[in-house]
Amino acid sequence: MVDLSQRKIAERQQSLLMRELDHRVKNTLTLVLSILHRTAASEDTIEGFQESFSSRIEALAATHNLLVESAWTGLTLADLMIAELAPYISPDSSRLHFKRLAIGISPRAAVPVRLILHELVTNAVKYGALSTETGELRVCAEDNPEPEYLRVEWIESGGPPVSEPERNGFGRTVIGRILRYSPHGGAELAFHPDGVRCSMRIPRKDILEQ
Repeated sequence: MVDLSQRKIAERQQSLLMRELDHRVKNTLTLVLSILHRTAASEDTIEGFQESFSSRIEALAATHNLLVESAWTGLTLADLMIAELAPYISPDSSRLHFKRLAIGISPRAAVPVRLILHELVTNAVKYGALSTETGELRVCAEDNPEPEYLRVEWIESGGPPVSEPERNGFGRTVIGRILRYSPHGGAELAFHPDGVRCSMRIPRKDILEQ
């Protein structure tokens, strides 16, 4: 007689992991195709397409690297913010103000949040608060979030005067739609004269206990 119970358990776990991997790969490929088509539709030149598409795919890949390093157990909002800002400004800069960002989020939410942050940071570096030496950025999670979602506010100030762009590019589409995989998720972008603001809603079920 041979006890095969442990072997059967291991086989079931392997099968679950393979199904989960298959699901994640298909979702990622679908997202890449969506980024490809929408970037192509919003850029006027081959050079502009190459730059925008490459930077978005690099942001997606960087998020997956962070998830792998954390064994897919979830990242914090601070992890995503620091990783996206690192090429442009030190996280210890007096121009950055973070509050309550040591909040864990699930892998499902980490990818769309990172892509939103990528669009916001890219815009801030090119045209907004991070394009000057006087601009400041404040990112904070609400102290008393709604039961269905956690609200995270992105607020720029001190940069060049802001006006709403005439063209609705792919970046705004990403920000407005990518968190809508849940009825409780979403993001709104506003162009105040003193700086861009973005209000994100991360579904409560994707917030992890710390």
